[in-house]
Amino acid sequence: MARPEARLILPALGLAAAGLAYRRLTTGRATAVGILVLAVAAAHVHEYRRADVSFHAVEAALVRSLPAGTPVLSLLPTVNLPTASQEKGLGSGSPDYTVALLTGADLGADEYDGPALL
Repeated sequence: MARPEARLILPALGLAAAGLAYRRLTTGRATAVGILVLAVAAAHVHEYRRADVSFHAVEAALVRSLPAGTPVLSLLPTVNLPTASQEKGLGSGSPDYTVALLTGADLGADEYDGPALL
């Protein structure tokens, strides 16, 4: 199983870099941006540690409930609602429906988790 991805640090750095282009960089602004980036990074580290603890608890429960070598099969239905302007030619105006078939099996000492789209 994979760990949760880092999803807040890169957007925080991108926002900080985008904001610098509009005003002349001064020591005060650079300090404020640095503090903001560090605050977002610290919040992310805190969230990541909490998610990691929860993730390991779920993984431990899963390992206890499924014997080693048990193949796993699940369905993942999704619906994408239209948000783009159909008049501007940016979208179809209708929702998209997808069903993914997710499989997993142990291959020797390694694990394999692979999606197959239906």
